[in-house]
Amino acid sequence: MAVGDADNNTTYAAVGRALSNWERLEGYLSLIFSAMVGPGEEPLAASRAYGSVASFIGRNEMLWAAAEAYLSLHPDALLQASLETILKEAKKASPRRNEIAHGIVQPLMAMDRSITWALVPAYYATNKRNLDRSPKYAFSSIEIMGFGHKFNELADPTEQLLTDLYARHP
Repeated sequence: MAVGDADNNTTYAAVGRALSNWERLEGYLSLIFSAMVGPGEEPLAASRAYGSVASFIGRNEMLWAAAEAYLSLHPDALLQASLETILKEAKKASPRRNEIAHGIVQPLMAMDRSITWALVPAYYATNKRNLDRSPKYAFSSIEIMGFGHKFNELADPTEQLLTDLYARHP
């Protein structure tokens, strides 16, 4: 079990930062989807369609489908390789995002009876808890900020890919 934070505000702040970093990534992915569905067009319809899909896995698959069609009309091996890497990495990162978004900050009691704070699975997430209801994970701000940093690192090449797409279809 992870060592928690001395102050729950530290944990809450890390959750907010990590989720904002994920949303930065998702925002760029939605714009890439729009740019591929209607290059050079007003993206409202594509944006609405992308945003209507509830799960990241569904949006990821939708973006793969759009990319396949786009790349058949506008072949670009470098763009394809970059997008494949980004979508593969984002799909691997999405479970951590879900754990952060659907977790709850709670106190942890150490063997010495001291209290720290960590993000643990909600009680209804029984697949994320052991049979004795103890959490299968407990993230302190250190782990959460590490995930958030990875989300941000993934957003940087995604932003560049979007910039490249816009340059092709102003």
